[in-house]
Order: sequence, then structure tokens, then C-alpha cells
Amino acid sequence: MDYEHYRKYTKKDFLKYLPDIVLPQIRARVIEEIVKDDTIIGKVVGINLKKMNFLDDIQCQVYIDGIKSIMGEETRIYIEGLENLPKELIIGIEKASGLKFCSGNNLRILNLSLLLEEVYKNLGRDINNTDTLIICNDGDTIMRVIENLRNDIKFFTVYGIEDDIKEEFYEKVFINTGISIFQPHNMRRIIRNYGTILNFCNKIDLEVFAFRNHSVIIDFSYEKPLKNLSNKKKDIIYIQDINFKVEIISNWIDQYVDPELFQTIDIGYPIFEQVCINNHYYYIDEYINKSIIKKGRI
Repeated sequence: MDYEHYRKYTKKDFLKYLPDIVLPQIRARVIEEIVKDDTIIGKVVGINLKKMNFLDDIQCQVYIDGIKSIMGEETRIYIEGLENLPKELIIGIEKASGLKFCSGNNLRILNLSLLLEEVYKNLGRDINNTDTLIICNDGDTIMRVIENLRNDIKFFTVYGIEDDIKEEFYEKVFINTGISIFQPHNMRRIIRNYGTILNFCNKIDLEVFAFRNHSVIIDFSYEKPLKNLSNKKKDIIYIQDINFKVEIISNWIDQYVDPELFQTIDIGYPIFEQVCINNHYYYIDEYINKSIIKKGRI
């Protein structure tokens, strides 16, 4: 639980009048048990009542010690605001506690086919009437994306693989999937050919990637470098994440959770429920049919 939520929970009844200054920085405790089908599948805990400076080694260690003090038989961990934590802290928690942070990227990739199908269905377009560009510098991610989309999309361009391993990698993709990847030599000249963009890179030169109007952009990168495009180009569809519906008993976990939390508690069938656009979640048909078509931008 994030410290602000934990502090609000702690300062209830007569304690709400207690000045924050007298609260301890660390007070590790179990808030509730997470239940599904009468089975305890996890717990919600509070660690710090005040903001921590995670760039300070001593404070990081105190925080990690707090986690360890209330550990049971858990094997996975999720922290509110995970995306804002230093990677060094995440690595430190895993090493010191044996707990693992779950990546939701596999769930995102598994849902790409359905996600694109729903987007193009609601737009009234055929996805194969536009070219698809994958921006990614990780070969395993590219391979998984193509394997999951090869029945829906027949033509891919990949940008981001290092020049010295390109030929070998493209041959591997062809052997594994039967898909021959187009190799661009001057992306700046052909970028407007692409109407579907799947991004997994944290750093992008936006001068090179001057996407055309009415593009569909799925940005599953960590830092979301394309996020501001949705403000500059009002007629693109920009999706930065997806969420999943969970059926559990909890006063603290919402009905809809992000891929990392869904993977951590490991329940339910992994079909996405909503899409995240400009930090707000919508059902696809709700967003496209009401927010865009109504305004006459598509």
C-alpha cells in the first residue's frame, strides 16, 4: 500500500487529530487478507507512513527490513506506484526478501490480437489495409508479438534491432513464424505508410516518427515516449495500457487492476477489460464511439 493510503487508514477515529510529525516513518503491518472462493490468496500490507527517499541507501534498507518483518509464505510482491520506484530498489527488495515482482508484459502481448481486433472493429476499418510497425530493441519481445499476431497481420516492419544482428534475427523470425520482416533503410521517408504502431521502446526520436493522421498507436513501453502525441494529434488512437477485471474480496484492491497486479495475484482468465488513454481507463467502444466519432475527428 502506498504511504498516503496507509497513513489515511491509520489516522482514523480519534487518531485523525494526531499530527503527522509524531507518526513513525516505518510501521509494518497487515491491513487485510485477500480472499477468492473462500481461500486466502494474499494480503494487503502497509510499510511506511511517511514518504521515503529511495535514493538514500539507509532508507531503502529500512523499507526492505519492514517488508521482511511481515513476510509469510508469499513468493510475489506488488507495490502501489511501482512505476515510480527506482529499479535499484526493486532489485534490492527481490534479493533481500526472495519475493519477485511480476512483469505484466506477457499479458499485454497475449492480449494484443484481441485489443487490435476490438479497436479496428469499432473504427470500422480492416487492420490489413494499413501497414504495421513494431518499434522494439528486444528480440524476444518482437518474436512473441509476431507469434501472437501472425494470424491477424501478414506484413510487419521492425525498427530498433541493432544493425550487426539484424540479418540473423530476421532469419530466425522467418524460420519460427514464416513471416518475412521488411527492413527499412530510411524510416523518416516511409513512416507515414504505417497506420498501426506497436511501441516497446522508452526512447524515441519524434522527428523521425512523425506518424500519419488516424494512426492506431499501442505504447506498451515503460516510459511512454509517445504519450504527448495524443495531445498534438487529436485524431490518433493512443493506448498506453490495459487492465483486467478481478473477482476477489478486498476493501483495498479495485475491481480493475493493471497487468502487474493481475499477474501477482494470479487469478482469473487473462482477457483485458479496459484500455488506458491519457491516464484514464475506458471500454474501447465507449472511447471510440462516444469520445472520438461524436467529435467528428474520425
